[in-house]
This record gives sequence, C-alpha cells and structure tokens, in this order.
Amino acid sequence: PVAMINNILLLFIGWDIDLKRKQIKLKTKLTMCFIFLALLIVGIMFGASNLLLEGSFKDYVHTKHVALGETIAKNLSKQYIDNIWNYSGVNSVCNLAEQQGMLIEVFDKNDNLINGLDNHHSNSHNNHNTEESLYNGEYIVEKFDIISNGEYIGYVALIYNEPFFY
Repeated sequence: PVAMINNILLLFIGWDIDLKRKQIKLKTKLTMCFIFLALLIVGIMFGASNLLLEGSFKDYVHTKHVALGETIAKNLSKQYIDNIWNYSGVNSVCNLAEQQGMLIEVFDKNDNLINGLDNHHSNSHNNHNTEESLYNGEYIVEKFDIISNGEYIGYVALIYNEPFFY
C-alpha cells in the first residue's frame, strides 16, 4: 500500500515522497509551497474584495436613503399651504414611503407630530446617534428638514431597520 500511495501521489499530483525514509523530495516541497502560496493569495484577494464590496454597498444604500429622504421632504413641503398642513397629502406621502419599505414621521417646527408612528415616536425621535447605529441591525433614524418658501416648517424622520437590504 505504501508504494501504491506513492505512485498515486506521483502520477496525479507530481509529489514524490519516500515513505520508508520519511523524506520529501525538493520538487514536492516546492510544489506544496506553491500551492500554499496560491491558496493564501486567493484567500487574501477574496477577503479584501469582500470588505471593499460590502463597504461600497453600505455607502450605496445610505446614499439611496438620503436621496429618498430629501425627496420625501421636498414632497412634504408642497403639502404646507398658507401656513396650514394638508393632512390628506401628508398621509399620502407617508403611505408612498411605507410602500417603499420606509417608515416616516412628520413633525412641525414646534416638534409636534403631524403624521407618523405614535407608539414609536419616543424611541425614534430621541435616537440622534445614527452614525454609531448604522448597519448593526438597529433602527436607524435620519432627519431631513422640510422647507417651504425658504422657511423651516418642520422635519421628517426617515426610519428604517438595517439590514433591510441584505
């Protein structure tokens, strides 16, 4: 069996091992080093590319959320006419955001809830630590000012749960 194992290794892999004297020939040592080095390089490349892609994807998702938040704030600013909120229009904007997987809360300039999640208000409104909670599976709250005719009229809190897009 020892000779058979040695013949199989020599035939298929190119390794020549003298099992009786427990010596490995130089050609076999070089081949094993080459294989180890190739596996190490492939592993490093895989790990580095995975980290880069994951970071880029998180940045992409965050950019999309910011763009969505700015769009929602712009649409909500159109619902403030003659210093009065159009509650039906605000509700429509909130429903459209919910269909896209986002929850939003709308507050006026006095910090009164116009439309949103009453039972979630205390948790989301006080969570100002969005950078530290980003991408660790917690609720993330991003706030966008609502401006109408150059005047600050309130803000919208965009609420989502990561990892929503993973």
